[in-house]
Amino acid sequence: MAATLSSRRGATTPPHHRPSAHPNAYRYAVERRAVPLDQAMLVAVHPWDVDGARRAGPAGTWLRRGAPVCPESLTEPALAAEDLTELARLLS
Repeated sequence: MAATLSSRRGATTPPHHRPSAHPNAYRYAVERRAVPLDQAMLVAVHPWDVDGARRAGPAGTWLRRGAPVCPESLTEPALAAEDLTELARLLS
């Protein structure tokens, strides 16, 4: 998990910024870290970002922050956790 957190990228870094229109925004971060898509995971608080990542290839983890369910219109996250503490427990 430390390697994952050390490779955070902001929304202005990749050449594509609209996940629904450009799944390459997610692939960009994976390619920069030289990680195979099937070993990458996006962690986000917005379920639409998780949906975009899942459609692009990486796994997606949703930090629920109190939300009860992921909207039905979006791809289910690979993992869902209340916060980073719970996610760390799930990944250990």
